[in-house]
Amino acid sequence: MENVHIIGSAKRSQVKDIFEVPLDEYENLYTSGSGVDILGYRSRAELFGRDFTVVVSYNFATHKNQQKSYENRKEKIVNTRHCLIIQ
Repeated sequence: MENVHIIGSAKRSQVKDIFEVPLDEYENLYTSGSGVDILGYRSRAELFGRDFTVVVSYNFATHKNQQKSYENRKEKIVNTRHCLIIQ
């Protein structure tokens, strides 16, 4: 298998320690078509009994959108709960 390249994805639970790396240790991988810098952190991890190179990427624009969506859902839940308590 030395001439075989494997590209895949790992679950967060399989590479927990890599997700604890602070963003200031990430490097710029590329700039997206919309002008957003995509950051990445490269490391090695043992998965399925083999050593692999693992790259975690971070997109600030995606994070911002996810945060906004989370806040909107949270507000909706809080408002719904408030209405239920009042009734």
